[in-house]
Formats: sequence, structure tokens, C-alpha cells
Amino acid sequence: MIWLCFFWFSLLYGCTFFASPSKDVFSPLRFISIKFAVFNLPFIFFTALYPDSFLKGILTVCHTDVYSAFYNYTLLQTLAYVSLVGGILLFKPKTGVTENNAASFNPHGVLWITVCLFAVAMAGYVFFLARIGGLGYLLSHLKERVSLQGGQYSLILLELFPLVLLLVLLLSRHYGRVAKKYFFLLLCLFFLVYTSFGSRKPAMIVAFASLGGWHYYVEKIRVNRNTVLAGVIASVLLVSYIIAIPILRGGNQKLTAADKNPCYTVSKNFLYNFSYVFIDVFAANYFNDSNAWHMEGYFAPAGAFMHKGDKGGIPQVDQGVYFKSIYLQQKDFRPPMPRNSVCKTSWPTENFGFAYANFLWIGVVVFFFLQGVVFSGAYNLFQKQYFNPVMLLFYLQVLVQFNFSSLRIAFFLKTLPLYCLCWFVFNKFALHKNQKEI
Repeated sequence: MIWLCFFWFSLLYGCTFFASPSKDVFSPLRFISIKFAVFNLPFIFFTALYPDSFLKGILTVCHTDVYSAFYNYTLLQTLAYVSLVGGILLFKPKTGVTENNAASFNPHGVLWITVCLFAVAMAGYVFFLARIGGLGYLLSHLKERVSLQGGQYSLILLELFPLVLLLVLLLSRHYGRVAKKYFFLLLCLFFLVYTSFGSRKPAMIVAFASLGGWHYYVEKIRVNRNTVLAGVIASVLLVSYIIAIPILRGGNQKLTAADKNPCYTVSKNFLYNFSYVFIDVFAANYFNDSNAWHMEGYFAPAGAFMHKGDKGGIPQVDQGVYFKSIYLQQKDFRPPMPRNSVCKTSWPTENFGFAYANFLWIGVVVFFFLQGVVFSGAYNLFQKQYFNPVMLLFYLQVLVQFNFSSLRIAFFLKTLPLYCLCWFVFNKFALHKNQKEI
């Protein structure tokens, strides 16, 4: 059954990619086919090779076996993917970005905005370090990174890092190689900053935004010998980074002499850090009519913003803590519950886990369809202001991060005012007056 799951999704994702009306690799339909293939297929392939590698705790708490679990997952994930494609096609995304319809920009205005945003973002990072006791303290307490970042509102300014890189790539159209040199220097600097938090996803977002910016502002990414070679090198570096970060923050990813098959151990550790398939399999097999959440506690964390003092009695924004608590404690947890009653780490629910945990298969259809509509809408907005990096960053963030889980909705509510401010500043000081209409 697991091999059938692998071949079925390989066919489904491949057909979606080649049937896409747009040849733009970052168009919604093409991108989701790549994203699903990259994040799902390696995990499914590994599990098909080693069925016993799948987490026994998931199978126990769901009262099932690995083959039945993947059968249910295959049915529901297919329904989710088809609904997502339907939402994208219904909104009719345009078939490609054309620079003829793009706004022209003032390079000097873009340069000043870039410098100012870089200074503001770095100031946010320095202010955070000053509040917690310096860089040395942060590096020596990476195990407590979540609590250290709690309530540190200056960290929202670090969301400007990807925008700075996109602005520099836009400037490369005017300043050429000089701007590209600064781009690579800044990219290395931002990776170091995110590494100091023991974080992987923000660094991956920066890398993805850089790839998108290069595609739209420097040179179109096409499949050929050079891009394949570059992709292989980038993949090796990415895998190494994902494996190294848990070791840096004191995780349990180190190999020991007792490991009889180090390749198997490294591969399993990597896939369980890289893919969310095991979380989706858990959700698809655990929830049913008797324990579905029906949006209980979804809005409860909003009270945390008005609550002063100890917040141990306030529910977590991330409902993935209930998923992991169910797995660890082998008993039912459901929102809302005080954060001191559940585990401190989570299994991100993402769109699939959120939809199925709350409304079962109907939720999967509705929320994946709506997600597809949002993807197409963001793509069309970006095309209307092609040379505004804020619109490009917003679109790329939507592609990678947007879903209807409480954690992702909270992220977009938090960052949207910052993006709106940047959009206004760019339109005011960088676009020519006759090109400011969206």
C-alpha cells in the first residue's frame, strides 16, 4: 500500500506540473506540485522501504497499522490536493508575468529604502540580544530558544530580511555585479543571524525568497544542465543545514557507536525534521466524528494579548501542541487547554491537520479549496505590481506559509501591518508617479 501511495502521488504531482497552463515555475499550480513532491515523496519512499521506521506511538494511539494508516492518508491527501488545484483553477491565475506590464522604479529611492530597512532589521536583532544578555547567552541557551523569544516584539523586524534581499536583487537591474556581490554577502549574514536562534525555517524562507527574487529580477530559472547541478549542490547544503541545526541547539541527532546503520539513522532524522507527512498520517487516522474539535479553542489564544503577568493559563496559539501531547501521553487532548498542561513543543498542524481535526473530510475539501483561491489571488496581485518587492515577498510568503491553522493565521496577522507599511513606503518613494496604481 505504501508503494502504491508513492507511485500514485508521483503521478499526480507530475501531471499537475506538466498540465499547468503557466510555464512560470513559481506560478501556483507548478509550485504546489514541486512543493508537495519535495516534502512528501521522500518520506513516503523511505517509509515504503522501511515500514518499521514509522513512529509506533502514532499507530498505537490511532489503533491501526502502518498500511491501513497510509491507505487513509492517501485517500484524504488526494482529496486535499484535488481541492487545492480546484481552488487555483477556479480563480484563473494569469499565465505568466510579463515585464511589459510592470511598473518602472527609481533606483536611488530603492537604494535608500534598502539601507533603511536593513538598519531597522539589524536594530531589532541587536535590541533583542541586548535584552536577553548578548549573543553568547543566546548561543549557550538554544534549548530555551522558544522561551527566550517569547514577548520579544522587536523580532518582528527580522521579517524585513527577505525584503532587503529582494530589494538588492531589484537593484541589480541597475547596478549589476555590485548589487549581486552585496546580495550574497547579506544572504550569508542573514543565515548566520537565523542560525544563532537555532532555527531552520526562517533561514529556508530567506533562501526561498532569494530564489524567487533571482527568478523574477535577475534571470529566469529554467531546467538545464547548470540548474540541475546547482540544484544538487543546493540540496546537499540544505540537507546538511537541516541536520546540523538540531545538533547545534543540543538535540539528540548525533550518531553513536551503537548505530549499526548510520545512513538509515541520518535519513530518518532528516525526514522527520523536514517533512510533515507523519503528522498528516496521524491526523488522518486519529480524528473521527466523536473527537473532532469543531473549531473549539481556535480563537482562545487571542486573549493572551490582553492578559498581563503569567500566561501559563492561556492556551497556546499553535494548536500543534495538542497533536504532540496526544502522541507523547497516548491520551486525548483537545483545545482550549492551558499551555502549562500540554507539551512545550508542537507538531505543526498545517492546513491538512487543522482541516481534518476540526471538520474531517468536509474541512479538507473546503479549506484546501480556499487555500488555492488565496494562492491564485496573491499571484495575480503580484503580477499587477511586478517591480514592487513587497508584493513579491507577500506572494512567496503566501505560497510557503499560508494556511488556515491558528499558528499561520496569527503569523500573517502579525506581519501584515509591517508589509502594508513597506508597500506604502515603496510606492511613495520608489515607484514613478504614473505607475503607482495596483
